[in-house]
Amino acid sequence: MGGEQGQIYPPAKVFVSWMRSNLRQQGTQAMPMPIKRVWLQGVITEIEGNGSGAMSKLVIDDGTGTVKIFADPEEHDLTLQKGNYILVVGLYNFETETVEAHQIIDLSNQPSRIPLWWLEVIDFFKTLKSW
Repeated sequence: MGGEQGQIYPPAKVFVSWMRSNLRQQGTQAMPMPIKRVWLQGVITEIEGNGSGAMSKLVIDDGTGTVKIFADPEEHDLTLQKGNYILVVGLYNFETETVEAHQIIDLSNQPSRIPLWWLEVIDFFKTLKSW
């Protein structure tokens, strides 16, 4: 099962620690599938506003590591606070080790969010292995 040129790939469901250590290897046997966007989930540990009270930067912890997330406050109309469990889809920047968020969803009220997330990441890796 190989990728075709011009094919659109879904965001990679990954843990922060794996993202940092493996995404640089794209195009190699260790990382055969090109990854443009990542899908992360974790708990907000820090929030910084842009002066008008809107969020512009936050840090999430997924249990394997932390990562800074940059979000356009005009695109993400969420009332987030420390301790919220969120889903983030966005572009990972290797040089700054940050994610530019395209989508943020607050999953704090979803009771099965953490065990389901671990299962989704396992499923992604099974797919990656068969690539």
